[in-house]
Amino acid sequence: MAQSEILFSANNMNQLFVLQYSSGQYGKFDSLFSELEDYLLLLVADNPEAFNTLAGTRALIKQADEKILELIGSQTAEFIAEYPEFAEQQSSFAAMSLERAAINYASLTPAIGILIKDVFRTPLVLNGQAFELDDYINGKNGIADKTRENVNRALFTGYAEGRTTQQIITSIKGSKTVKGAAIPKSKVNAERVVRTALNHVATTSRQRTYKENKSLVVGYQWLSTLDSRTSPICRDRDLTVYYYADKFNPLPPAHDYCRSTTTPELNDNNPLKQKKGDGTRASKGAKGGKQVKDNLSYYDWLKQQPAPFQDQALGKTKGLIFRNSGLTADEFKAVSVNQFGKPLTIEQLKAKNTQIADYLAE
Repeated sequence: MAQSEILFSANNMNQLFVLQYSSGQYGKFDSLFSELEDYLLLLVADNPEAFNTLAGTRALIKQADEKILELIGSQTAEFIAEYPEFAEQQSSFAAMSLERAAINYASLTPAIGILIKDVFRTPLVLNGQAFELDDYINGKNGIADKTRENVNRALFTGYAEGRTTQQIITSIKGSKTVKGAAIPKSKVNAERVVRTALNHVATTSRQRTYKENKSLVVGYQWLSTLDSRTSPICRDRDLTVYYYADKFNPLPPAHDYCRSTTTPELNDNNPLKQKKGDGTRASKGAKGGKQVKDNLSYYDWLKQQPAPFQDQALGKTKGLIFRNSGLTADEFKAVSVNQFGKPLTIEQLKAKNTQIADYLAE
């Protein structure tokens, strides 16, 4: 395997590990949500008279809050406490991948204290909005607080609307016909926070390590997932190279649930400089999984997919524009999102590109 392939393949494989690790971390919350649901259902079933008064309802809400803190709050604290070990593992991976690719190169790693400071000080920028990591996890939309909000609303609405015990129970656990119940919503939110936060920890830890090796690494290349679920902002950034000397250095995660990762960009004068197209990357198109050239960008890859798959990824009208307007993959990429990575509407696309406007007017 060529040395450039080692870095590319290693970082793709590492991202699979990060995704699997995230699943395991969320699994710890999932089992506790089941325990919390059982507790809440019993609490409601055993105290139907409490919903006859505001004071009684508030007493149940207080008990529910205490249980949420005991289960979800404690697990959140444990989740955060494992960051240093995970960050150190990601830093070690980055250092070792450089040593594997660069013969006789002794990589440098930051001290764990510096690494963790970077993890918490580097903001998450999701869809153009910046968040501090601690606030993202523990703030009003974090795991425990959002669970409290969802459960409290279900209990208080039961009192305010005079719901039956069964109706309140359904508002907590959900059913085939009742969506958006307290526990299912809280589980979705917890998975969002866990997966996004861990991608941030992993990316930040590796980037800090690459910067320690500035004689070899001058930046990074963005790697997005090649499938129909990839977001517009990640489709746009796929294979883009960002240099540390530049001001604009966006990093994954770009949005909630982001699966993108990066691979180091080596110095132009270094004999290990990655040659695009030497290696391969995984993709999942209309015919399933397949290895493709590592220099094949998202939109170039999408051009190779059948129309129904393109429509699934882009939407029907944008799929038609992508196929039939005469735009190249790069041209479509250039007009598909704004400067913040947000997808443009059809009307905005027409206003931005006369070729698209002419095609849609036919």
